[in-house]
Amino acid sequence: MSSKILIPVIVVLVAVGLGFGLWWNLRTPSDELRLPGVVEMQEVRLGSKIGGRVADVKTSEGEIVNANDPLVIFATPELDAQRKQWKAKLDLAVADWEKAKNGPRAEERRSAAAAFEAADARWDRMVAGPRQEDIDQAASELEASRVDLDLCREDLRRAKELKGTLSQAEFDAVKAAFDRTQRRFDVNRSRLALLRAGNRREDLAEAAADRMRFYSNYRLMEEGTRPEEIAAAKAAVDDAQGKLDEIDANLAEAVVRAPNRAVIEVLGVRKGDVVAPNTPVIRVLSAEDLWVRVFVPETDYGRLRMGQQVKVTTDSYPGRELDGTIIQKAEASEFTPRNIQSADERKHQVFGVKVRVPDPKGILKSGMAATVVIPLHAMDE
Repeated sequence: MSSKILIPVIVVLVAVGLGFGLWWNLRTPSDELRLPGVVEMQEVRLGSKIGGRVADVKTSEGEIVNANDPLVIFATPELDAQRKQWKAKLDLAVADWEKAKNGPRAEERRSAAAAFEAADARWDRMVAGPRQEDIDQAASELEASRVDLDLCREDLRRAKELKGTLSQAEFDAVKAAFDRTQRRFDVNRSRLALLRAGNRREDLAEAAADRMRFYSNYRLMEEGTRPEEIAAAKAAVDDAQGKLDEIDANLAEAVVRAPNRAVIEVLGVRKGDVVAPNTPVIRVLSAEDLWVRVFVPETDYGRLRMGQQVKVTTDSYPGRELDGTIIQKAEASEFTPRNIQSADERKHQVFGVKVRVPDPKGILKSGMAATVVIPLHAMDE
């Protein structure tokens, strides 16, 4: 057969084969709709808001990790030191707050009451002035010293008269006795004058001020801590606690954890690397958030329902069916000319559909070919 005849024959056979294949894939069996698709997983990029030097890497590419597993750990010497500082500040603020709430101790109140009583007694004593008994005693002492002074004066007079017969030492002794008695008399006279005059106004004012000061302190102890001071102490506690919570939040960011069961796809750091804040360091595929994406011809699109139950099979595990649920229907079509020319061409216009597939045993992998089987009786309900 010449090449001129062979080439057209081959083209016709290929066209017939493609047409048959397209018809086979798009045909609708009597009892179900079979749609080829691909398994897809949600991609998540993990990182730390604080960054820093990588202290340890707990995983490797391709590993399956569970929710909350530590993946990458950053060194946090500065945050650790700050936490100790703010923990100490919080303890101090709590102690001040408790002290403000409890108010003065019983011993402090009794001490303030005793000090006020002493100041009050001193004020009463100052107002009352010297006792009459003290005045009488001072007068008696003055009178006694007056008698002694008269005797000494008489002795001195006689000594002067007998000065020629007395030695100088004897005369000096008589003179000294007179001087001592004179001074004692002057002291007793001044003391009696003070007692009779009473307390000075300055002393009374000082005693009154002391009495008021000790009374005010006693009342402060009785009233306890002011509400404003308690509120201020509580605010200091809240401020320190808030700062400590902030540091704890940053410390939590020092450990990059798996959000759920996932597969490590790309691990972008090694121990010792320095990473900037908010930089993704790991890319994972969420094993709990996977689906099969299929494309439904326009002619069958209206027969699908959100939440519809379907069956999913894979070439890797023939004969094993998984339950699935339609969770999304695309609003825009794909893979078709922009203008539909005929009713037959409408079957070439398809809409993307996502089918959620729970996979507790982890047999589905991203990119795996799958087939979604939709029962017709379910679609017609």
